[in-house]
Amino acid sequence: MPEPATTSLPPTDAPVPLRSHPGPGWACFWVLIFLVLTQIPGALIASGIMVLQILFDPERSRQLTEMGVRSYMAAGHATAALIAGLGTAQLLTWILGMAISRRVLGKTWRQQVGWVATDSFGLAMGMTMGLGIFLFAEGLVHLIRSWVPHIAGESELQGIFSSWPWWLGVLVIGLGPGIGEELWCRGFLGQGLVKRLGVVFGVGFTSLLFGIMHIDPAQAIYAAALGVFLHALRLGTGSLVPPMIAHTLNNSLSMLAVCADSPARDGLESFEAQVQMHPGLVLLIGCLLCGSVLWLLRNSRSPNSAGSNP
Repeated sequence: MPEPATTSLPPTDAPVPLRSHPGPGWACFWVLIFLVLTQIPGALIASGIMVLQILFDPERSRQLTEMGVRSYMAAGHATAALIAGLGTAQLLTWILGMAISRRVLGKTWRQQVGWVATDSFGLAMGMTMGLGIFLFAEGLVHLIRSWVPHIAGESELQGIFSSWPWWLGVLVIGLGPGIGEELWCRGFLGQGLVKRLGVVFGVGFTSLLFGIMHIDPAQAIYAAALGVFLHALRLGTGSLVPPMIAHTLNNSLSMLAVCADSPARDGLESFEAQVQMHPGLVLLIGCLLCGSVLWLLRNSRSPNSAGSNP
């Protein structure tokens, strides 16, 4: 007797991507969801702590009335509230990135977004790229500061973060976005946009969204530019780990430059003085460092990059 016909079923652990995802429309939707579910809760927590502090401390209420909100924060009076709010936002970024990636991409989401181990070559490329994008960003910010506004002034931002313990600044502002934003942008959004639009337009659109996520006009410009370098590092190594290292190093150096108790503050302040005098040169050196990483990746590809998903 002939055997009965059977229907071939896909493996139970196979990813089931959404057909409408992740084109440009869905990517914009996910960025909006990201901002609503991570930044708003963090802002509410920071605001709630500030309100409680003012209610139970009349002196704080007087200072806020006399100084205004921005000057009050720049003077370091809202340090605890900001640490709690920004820390919450970073934690939610990690949770949301992992949860959405798992829900949309299935059980193999780690492989699809590139959250896989890298080798010593990839680690070295991540650290070199981190230094390169730090120099690039410093030079670019000084070149555009006269015609692109900041939501908060440079002196206000330094005042806000100068009272933070340096290790906490590195943890919240360095490691937090270094992992969470890379998982979300170069991982979840990037893997889909590159597949849908191709490398050039996929990387470009992902980087544009990465810049928009930073809201502040000046920060958005250099964040979008850095996003291109970080995405090229992700594609060249086949892993999210090198761009996570680069992103963390860039942010951490920025925090070490402003935290009052930072062991590297004096050296970084001296470097800042040189940047102010020669921003174009610093920008060029940053470009050369980033370009050397991309050249090495093209000509001496890491073993982990072979056969990896874009």
